[in-house]
Amino acid sequence: TLSSSSKCKLEILTSIAKLAPWSITREPFNHASFREICANLCNGQNDTARRLLGVKLIEAFIVGRKAYVIECSSEKLPHNMELAVVPESFCPLLYSSRRDQSSAVRTCAVTSFGSLLVTDWAVLLSHDGTFIGNSSSLDWTHVDSILRMCNPDGEKCGSVRSAACKAVGDICKVCIGNLLSEEGLEKAVPFSDDFVVAISTKICSEMEL
Repeated sequence: TLSSSSKCKLEILTSIAKLAPWSITREPFNHASFREICANLCNGQNDTARRLLGVKLIEAFIVGRKAYVIECSSEKLPHNMELAVVPESFCPLLYSSRRDQSSAVRTCAVTSFGSLLVTDWAVLLSHDGTFIGNSSSLDWTHVDSILRMCNPDGEKCGSVRSAACKAVGDICKVCIGNLLSEEGLEKAVPFSDDFVVAISTKICSEMEL
């Protein structure tokens, strides 16, 4: 169990992650330290409170980074906002947290997936780090896992299913829609018509009553 002092420090760190995400990615030491803190918390096997703090810390960073990128979308993205750090450093932790025994942890984890950027999904969907866009060449592991959480067979808790459904909508919005301006990130990651058809088919199949 964390002490009051440690909880206070985590609250401050969570605020920094959400309000100034660039401060974490600007320096390799900050990034490594932040990732280690998140991993230690998320891996707290017998402490639900620690695991929840871990996913909330990651979520704060992802939500803050999304807001920061949208704010800068009409300009050149600052060099100190490294986009690839989330799929590589934090998505594995979120992926494991989807199956946590705590519904609060699962909800936070799946909500975080809904706040990822189009560039994150380009990495997560690619097998070898090269995004092509054809459905047959993509890794659907993360999308499929979230879709399974949208129905009672894959997730018993109603609030988690609701969060999963919203995450699917957010994923479609960022990958297919126009969340950012035409000069924004989605221009660099052109999702093909084949991808749109494939993910639509997956969603319709999972949501079929």
